[in-house]
Parts: sequence; C-alpha cells; structure tokens
Amino acid sequence: MIILNHDYSEKVQYDDTDYPIYRKYCALSSYPNYTAHSHWHDDIELIAVLFGEMQYNINGKVVTLRQGEGIFVNSRQMHFGFSSAKKECYFLCILLHPMLLCATTAYERDYVLPILNHGNLPFVHLRKDIPWQREI
Repeated sequence: MIILNHDYSEKVQYDDTDYPIYRKYCALSSYPNYTAHSHWHDDIELIAVLFGEMQYNINGKVVTLRQGEGIFVNSRQMHFGFSSAKKECYFLCILLHPMLLCATTAYERDYVLPILNHGNLPFVHLRKDIPWQREI
C-alpha cells in the first residue's frame, strides 16, 4: 500500500528506521485495478519483474517490463506500475535513499549527485539481453 502526502510524494515506510531501505515482493493484483498510485520520492527505485509483465509510467513515458527485466527510476520522478490488461505480475521493489551511496562528500559530489541531478536520466530500462543490466 502506498501512502501519499498532499504533493503526491510517497511516505516511504523503510524496513528499519536506522537504514533507509525498503524492499518488498509484490503482486500487481494487490493494487486496485492492477494500478499503483502515481507518486514520487527522494529514493531511487529498482524494480525486477520475476513473473509476467507490466507497464511502467515514468513522467508520462510508458515502458513495458517483461519477466527477467527491470527498471532503475531516478530520484524525484513521477512513476507507477500497472497492467492495462489486468494480468498478474510478480516483482521485487527496492527503494534506496541516495544518502546510502554517499560514503564521502567527494563521492557524493563526483558520482551520486551527477546522476540524481541529470535531467535526461529519469530512468534506465534494464534488459536481460544486455549482460551488465542482467547482472543488476
């Protein structure tokens, strides 16, 4: 269940209050009409489709995610998953707050912020036919 603030940001319920990580095995049928609420959050999101397929809307662009594929959604992007055909899809969802990736201020400045602030990188569709993406 996604809990939203008035600005459509998600109130992320981390697994442990000391570590801003959320992970959940989900069935698309657990959402009304097989559609999650459109939302955003500061966390980066990783989705891995374990069975079936779904469409994923990121800032109005729709991508089809098939079994064995996934998606990286950058911080602060409006997004949601759905099945217009109302077919089942099982997937793993992981949210990581970017501060977990910032071991030092230099690492944050040189590696993390350039990705988070990259206006042309709202998401990366992770395909199973590309070896490094399959590994992720």
